Amino acid sequence: MIEETIKSVKEAEEQAAQLVADAYTEADRLKAQADQDARQVAEEAREKAKELLAASQAKAREDGEKALSSAEADARSQAEDLVKAAEPKKAAAIDAVIKALLA
Repeated sequence: MIEETIKSVKEAEEQAAQLVADAYTEADRLKAQADQDARQVAEEAREKAKELLAASQAKAREDGEKALSSAEADARSQAEDLVKAAEPKKAAAIDAVIKALLA
């Protein structure tokens, strides 16, 4: 009977040791999986950030081109207005120069 008890205790110790070993193995596997998942999430976040940055840059470039185009159109319009406003004064300036030269 004592031999059976000793045998049962040894078997229980072996089972406990195996359970501990299995637990460490499972813990290592879970840690490796968590590390892999974290790397994947970080990579996906980097890719998403790149996409958002590219979209933001494209939008900024588009907005800048629109603003430049609008400013260019305004400048042309103002230049045309100045030319139109100067046209009548041009004839008067020519007359004044001619009168000054003849006098």
